[in-house]
Amino acid sequence: MNLILSFGSVAFIIFRMSGIVSADGVYLIYPPFIATSTSQIVLNHGDNLTIECRGRYPVRWILPNNLVENEAKQNRFTHLDEVSVQDADYPFRSSILAQVLEYSDTGMFHCAYNGTYDLNSLDNVSSVYVFVFDENHLFAPVESSPYLDFIIHPIHQHKESVIPCRTTHPLVNVSLFKQHTLVNVSSDAGIEYDPTQGFLLYYPNSFFSGYFECRAAFKNITSVRIIHLQWLR
Repeated sequence: MNLILSFGSVAFIIFRMSGIVSADGVYLIYPPFIATSTSQIVLNHGDNLTIECRGRYPVRWILPNNLVENEAKQNRFTHLDEVSVQDADYPFRSSILAQVLEYSDTGMFHCAYNGTYDLNSLDNVSSVYVFVFDENHLFAPVESSPYLDFIIHPIHQHKESVIPCRTTHPLVNVSLFKQHTLVNVSSDAGIEYDPTQGFLLYYPNSFFSGYFECRAAFKNITSVRIIHLQWLR
């Protein structure tokens, strides 16, 4: 399991790695994955962050897409690599550090063995989602758009899609509206909400065309994001 320690506004996450055990008890591989039911942490705007990952082989950190595409934001993150001679099983360690986090830092941070490019590989990748809450920004930014509250987004016929309304806190309540009418969000309707992605559309049809609103509410704070969905066949 992974251990999360918090000292004031600084959060430390230590990944404890597990391998795949054969029938005779021999570890065949040592993937840097998090053996826990949770892979999310929540911080506030202005907090500091230190995340440490350990591996049997050299590892590296891969930032969320919205940070990868912004050189200025990348430079705010510092990487520290070291080798521990005391830990024979997981000697390679890599830490990522950042000070004064911003809401736009919200996203999935991946730790992968060097040379790994498939981020879905459980044998070689460990991931943790970091929420950076900002009461002035309930919605996280969209990588493909320079605007925060008005998004143009394509939806492909019969192809699983996402309406990008992910939030900066997992407990923000988000409702979907079309022309001021509440949209039924349920598995039966083929729509679900995930705060790390937005509204998941499993079987999108022509209904998902035109202007929609994502309405967010958290405590006494509200926010609206307008999205124009472009229906593509």
